[in-house]
Amino acid sequence: MTDQNRSKIIKDFPIGNGLDVFRASFRSICDGSSILRSPDALDELGREDLQTLTLDLLSALQSLRASRLLCSASGDRNLYGDLLRLNSAVNSGEFDVDRTKPLLNVALADKPDDSLIWNQNTSGLVNSSESRQNVDPILKLELEHVYVGVPNFHKALFGDVPDLDVVSEAVFRSCTEGDNPLFKDGWSGWPAGAKESDVLTWFGGLIPKLEEFAGDRISRPAARRKLLAQPRTPLVGSIGKRSMDIGFVNNDITCDPNPEDLRYRWSHILIAGELKSNPKADIASIAWIDLARYAREVFAAQDTRRFVLGFTLCGSLMRVWEFDRLGGIASEQFDINKKHGALQFATTILGFLRMNKEMLGFDPTIITSGGQQYIEIERNDKTERLIIDDVMNADDDIQNNVRKRLDVTKATNYRSGHAMLPSGTSASSVSRRGQSSGAVKASTGALPNRVHRRLILRDFGKPIYKAKSRTALLAALESCIEGHQSLHEAGLLHRDISINNLMINEDDENPSWQAFLIDLDLAIREQRQGALLGDQHSFMHDLESFFWVFFWPLAQWVNRLRRELFPGDKPWQGREDPGLYVRMRRILQGAQQDPAILARRD
Repeated sequence: MTDQNRSKIIKDFPIGNGLDVFRASFRSICDGSSILRSPDALDELGREDLQTLTLDLLSALQSLRASRLLCSASGDRNLYGDLLRLNSAVNSGEFDVDRTKPLLNVALADKPDDSLIWNQNTSGLVNSSESRQNVDPILKLELEHVYVGVPNFHKALFGDVPDLDVVSEAVFRSCTEGDNPLFKDGWSGWPAGAKESDVLTWFGGLIPKLEEFAGDRISRPAARRKLLAQPRTPLVGSIGKRSMDIGFVNNDITCDPNPEDLRYRWSHILIAGELKSNPKADIASIAWIDLARYAREVFAAQDTRRFVLGFTLCGSLMRVWEFDRLGGIASEQFDINKKHGALQFATTILGFLRMNKEMLGFDPTIITSGGQQYIEIERNDKTERLIIDDVMNADDDIQNNVRKRLDVTKATNYRSGHAMLPSGTSASSVSRRGQSSGAVKASTGALPNRVHRRLILRDFGKPIYKAKSRTALLAALESCIEGHQSLHEAGLLHRDISINNLMINEDDENPSWQAFLIDLDLAIREQRQGALLGDQHSFMHDLESFFWVFFWPLAQWVNRLRRELFPGDKPWQGREDPGLYVRMRRILQGAQQDPAILARRD
């Protein structure tokens, strides 16, 4: 549909009073909450009110003739389909309704512009929702191993920072003194609506003052740290364009957030943070999963990282997090604008700024110098450097060394047996970058644990997305599906199909496999007896993940693959189809002969 045709439809079928019910709902919600009806009112509404408003607006737009005539930007038949799917996503409770605020704002304008309303990227919102549900199912599975409200979290994770508690109390006391105290019944300058940009500005102004009050009473790390506040700037080093709300990095300049600073990569991140304006976003499907994504990027970029620290701040409600090879644990929730919570906040920030690298999760036995990694040992009363080329064994496990024996059974969301590894399931793993974490086999009633090992391997192959041509990528994808089929026929489910785990070998001097699967960390033996139960993982989940890998580089062939995987555009759940292996490979073989693909080198 051309822009001219689109404009004609919008003009011929005006919205008129079609949004009156939606606007009446907005007035009712504001009046009931004693909120002034203004453009900023949306920032003061709770999640449930935003959800109600969004559903009212989507229902109103669906009832308008234009929604059936305007084409969808996602390739669907019309915009009505996008609105229908977005309605379902918002209603599910799994959707971050803050993302609909731009649409709500243009619909609530005093003189709304029909073009601005219809041209909002609703298909992008739908795709974002679907990617949360479909593209990354393994991350959601891993969140089942997340425990929040773990008692004594701060003492365990920050207890090794010398004099931190004493200095933090003195710093907080300084914050409450003077004619213009930084803290009095709440932090000075704290933005009432907790909008992301305002909170970032507030952080940038407060942190230098906390550092000034602390002075040299806590030893400083070798490199000064600064706040990183670039929520709109993707960090370098991830496959997709992924940014991070807030965090800490090493820097020897003053702590002044600079949104134009483009130097930072995931390999620079020391502490990751996630901001939400809504206090009710402190749940697994919103704030927790976003922070978990950041942690996973850090692990992928930093091969000597044993664990990653982070924090979520939803409104003024904060949690501190620790992610490791078992999952993640978090502190109890605290309000940074209450006196006790404010002290805990000051302690947390000073801890982040003054922790050494080992406390931040880096492997202290591995030293990097001149591009080489090595360890130092004592032999014959002399210190020797050993370039790492062997297996290093040392007592280092998650439950005792990383989590400091914190009792996750006391977590607020702990359920007996909820996060146990299945009996007899091996969880040993070898990382792709030279560090592995073998698992201690879990027995019934025992908490899972992993022991840190260092296994140095030579790199072989490269991720499939680095293929020299699209044809090579297709051939590699076909081979990986064939490899997955062989695993399935041997009774194994991979369960972690992603573009980082599909490898291609384009080295002419290496006669080994041209493409192969790696990373069987999450692989399990398949239960062949009985029907597919609930959300139990099936080989069909993995084939669906292949679809999303294929979706990324070759959108023009997606519909053919989609029709096989989702016949009639309906989910496959409950209908396993082993013949899908052959049909998917056949489509990939056809794509390799497509002149349009052969002509493209990007």
